[in-house]
Amino acid sequence: MKRTFFTLEQARLMLPEVQKHLRKINRLQRQLLFLDSIDIQHDDPEQDDKIQRVFEKEFHHASYLLYQELEKVEKKGVIVRDLNQGLIDFRSTFEGREIFLCWCLGEDTIRFWHEADDGYQGRRSIHDLQKDKFHIQQSRRERKAVKKQTPKKISVLRK
Repeated sequence: MKRTFFTLEQARLMLPEVQKHLRKINRLQRQLLFLDSIDIQHDDPEQDDKIQRVFEKEFHHASYLLYQELEKVEKKGVIVRDLNQGLIDFRSTFEGREIFLCWCLGEDTIRFWHEADDGYQGRRSIHDLQKDKFHIQQSRRERKAVKKQTPKKISVLRK
């Protein structure tokens, strides 16, 4: 799987769309919990089986929709760390090393980052980083296109 690297600005611009997907995932999780908690008991065993199948069908459909939304987020290059919290990371680089821009559902913008091996507990303020040292890793063709559009404060890594 191709690794996608984001600048801080790119990650922030992507947040509204990612939030929409994460909120939908959150609603689907609540629906799954509700459907899973229902226990049907009917006097007629045949009727009981029919009702149970309806709930099972709804459960599996909601589960399918949840994974479909999760796949949409992951295809964008966003790393989903915790579905319950809505915790995600955007892979980035800083001073030649891989870092993660960290965001959690409910936060208004990306304000934290962490080293690759630190995780959520190692989150630090984004202000600790110098904005002009974020990098983008892209193909040669993408670099040429971005070079024309990229502000001078963002440098491009070349392999």
